[in-house]
Amino acid sequence: MRRCMAGLSGEPPSAPSAGLAVEDLEFYETFSRENWTTVAFAHKTGAAVGRIAFVDRGRVAAAALPDDVPGARGGHACSRPCKPLESGSSDRCDPMSHGYDTGRLNLPFVGISTFAKAPYEPDWTKIDADVAILGAPFDFGTQWRAGARFGPRSIREASTLFSFGHAGAYDHEDDVTYLADTRIVDLGDADIVHTETLASHANIEAGVRAILASGAMPVVLGGDHSVNIPCVAAFSDQKPIHIVQIDAHLDFVDERHGVRFGHGNPMRRAAERSWVSGLSQIGMRNVSSTAKEGYDDARRMGSDIVSVRQFRAMGADAMLDRIPGGARYYVTIDIDGFDPSIAPGTGTPSHGGFLYYEILEFLDGLARRGTVVGIDLVEVAPDYDHSGSTAILAAQLLLNVIGRVFAPKEPSRIEADGLDAAT
Repeated sequence: MRRCMAGLSGEPPSAPSAGLAVEDLEFYETFSRENWTTVAFAHKTGAAVGRIAFVDRGRVAAAALPDDVPGARGGHACSRPCKPLESGSSDRCDPMSHGYDTGRLNLPFVGISTFAKAPYEPDWTKIDADVAILGAPFDFGTQWRAGARFGPRSIREASTLFSFGHAGAYDHEDDVTYLADTRIVDLGDADIVHTETLASHANIEAGVRAILASGAMPVVLGGDHSVNIPCVAAFSDQKPIHIVQIDAHLDFVDERHGVRFGHGNPMRRAAERSWVSGLSQIGMRNVSSTAKEGYDDARRMGSDIVSVRQFRAMGADAMLDRIPGGARYYVTIDIDGFDPSIAPGTGTPSHGGFLYYEILEFLDGLARRGTVVGIDLVEVAPDYDHSGSTAILAAQLLLNVIGRVFAPKEPSRIEADGLDAAT
């Protein structure tokens, strides 16, 4: 049988091999030629790194496995990037390898923009991950500027900036490598039916329910803030959740001109749910989307409402002390909770908002205080920010928070050293 390098001429190998299956490959990139596909791959056992195979009907037909490929002989297996043997060394693995040395470089602008370049899983009955990303590109609930329907795409594309060449993400301040062992999949988007709010929300809810049924943590990319309504509804058969909201607006309108499921209603709808144990609403400021009676209702129904200035005056630790410890937290982040100087790409920007590290350090503490069981990030409207920095902020925050949710719950180096994160 011919070796695969001969097949680069366009001819397939003369006979398929029964050796390797596609499901045994760590990754593969393809281009088709006649009836065969050329594939660059890395075998899960380290048996072949960056070599070429020909695939037909899901089988590897031929593979170049010369003796100098690490792991080609001797049954060597590991999960770390491999390197050629050095003189006098018995270990083929480099424990400090960051992944640049083997396989594709896979720069941010190369490939398909799933979130963090995670595997795409279109079958929602086969979710096998720690985190599942779901896009909710719905913005028919907006009351001013639309455009958040393009939020999921922009956040996914921005996330590729942080998603190449590394085995996890090392934070030198915490001295922790985050995300190294966190399995993330991207489910694509819930189907959106134009002008049909309830049908679109039902599709979003079905996606979140599928994620929860798999045991993964849902991370939903909005869309306007109304997408939080089906996200919270999906937890109806779960243990109680405490909602932590980062936002410039209270979003506690009960009904206005018959509208109950717009982006001004989600926290009111959440407070009505029997499985929602309480709400911490953080960042509310200036002219609000909710009238005084809405604030009165929110407090009566169990909300703790804190403005940006109040948050800064008390500090993140004091804010965390106001949130029930040991609870299951659902975090909903409206990007307009941040100051428009760093997040202009949103439909309803409000000056006087948070800065990045204020919220990252707060959410880091929240992840240590209890269990984060779901996240949505909403209201990124990329057309109002041609620099792309709003989407980058969203992607950077999500990746860092996901990393901290799945990190060992130990004090960070910043906490241990008594450093002020705002500095």
